[in-house]
Amino acid sequence: MNEFFELVLSKDRMSASVKLRDLALDISLDEQSFKDWLHEKKIIFGLKHEAIHSLCSNPHQCQYPVLVAEGIAPINGSDGYIRSEFNTSEEKSISGKRNFNFKNIMNIPSVKSGQLVATIIPPTLGVSGMDVYGNSVPAKNGRPVRLRPGKNILFHQNQVYATTDGQISITSNSINVFPVFEVQGDLDMEVGNINFIGNVVIKGNVPTGYSINAGGDIKITGLVEGAELIAGGSISISGGIAGASRGMVKAGVDIHTRYLNQAFCEAGNDIYVEASILHSTVECGGHVFAPKGQIIGGRVSANKGIEVGEMGNEHYTKTEILVGNIQSLLDHEKQLKKEMDEVKESLEKLHVLKNKLEGVLHFRKNLTQQEQLLLKKQQTTSQSLENKLMLLQNEYNQLMEEYTENKDAYVKVHGTIHPNTQICFGKYRKLTQQAVKGCKFVFRQGEIITIPL
Repeated sequence: MNEFFELVLSKDRMSASVKLRDLALDISLDEQSFKDWLHEKKIIFGLKHEAIHSLCSNPHQCQYPVLVAEGIAPINGSDGYIRSEFNTSEEKSISGKRNFNFKNIMNIPSVKSGQLVATIIPPTLGVSGMDVYGNSVPAKNGRPVRLRPGKNILFHQNQVYATTDGQISITSNSINVFPVFEVQGDLDMEVGNINFIGNVVIKGNVPTGYSINAGGDIKITGLVEGAELIAGGSISISGGIAGASRGMVKAGVDIHTRYLNQAFCEAGNDIYVEASILHSTVECGGHVFAPKGQIIGGRVSANKGIEVGEMGNEHYTKTEILVGNIQSLLDHEKQLKKEMDEVKESLEKLHVLKNKLEGVLHFRKNLTQQEQLLLKKQQTTSQSLENKLMLLQNEYNQLMEEYTENKDAYVKVHGTIHPNTQICFGKYRKLTQQAVKGCKFVFRQGEIITIPL
């Protein structure tokens, strides 16, 4: 068989194919002999009997390479999650995610003492696969929700109850029932800056220079200018953000707003924008949704995906779109590499010093007291640096896992994407040279590809 066929095995050993070495060869095959040959090559699982039968019956009529064995891929378990047990004003989804009703800005739901507010759904176990060698391929189990104890809540058998009347705030890893701080009108000198443990509601505008720091959610019914808003939960702004390149809006969960103009925004999860994002710096760990809006200028970065009506404009305003790995991850990777290189360089110098001292010891048979202290210090410092390098390497490996988790990241443009818009998937970049209508960008096998909608 070796003179007729070449066996090709995939890198993950989940598939085996054969190529014909010479089409001119006169081949007469016996199906059982072919299977025995595969067994000799240790291909024992997932044999494609129909494909093998067709190949042995008429080897010159097959389209090569022919898949002759295929393993079963492992199925990873689903992560645990928190299921809300109260009604909200959120509707069905945009692209499978939560949709935001822009006509009814985020309603912070109130709960009563003793009310069930959430259920913790446990993770599922993964199902192992098997490669063509018959080896088990382990699957990852789902990760449980790491829920920190929150304010005014009680855990009981994977269910969460409120222990007081208040407004609920759910983040990615905690549930709280907070009191509410409410301002009837614009934030002004009479009220001043706000630093509050619970939810904050401003029934008016927030001018430039003011700051609001809330442990829960922030709801603004008016406009936010160049102010600083920081929330442990979500931030909702009915009017929009006209930042004039000042201030910052940072939410632990989501940001909901009408528009962004010269704003700095950061969210742990998703950002929902009804209209346009203009000359702003935006970063989030989930998605940016502006399906009826436009992104012009600035830099918009999302870990999982961006969905927008239009990108760039007819004046070729430079617009930068980053997806798949948010800029903070890329900066973190760069910093870790720098620190690891510095530690490795120091270890190399210490290794040279050690060799030099050992050479002196070998030549003189002893070391001076100062040299002995120097050698001891070298050993202590080397051990400390090796431990530091191991910690940095572990942190770097975890960061790389975050990269691989974002393989389904995408950019979707319902309308037109104009020239001079740069699409970035991690380190890979693609600059649009001409206007394209209705497309989706994804990253596949080291290349950014465009898929028409």
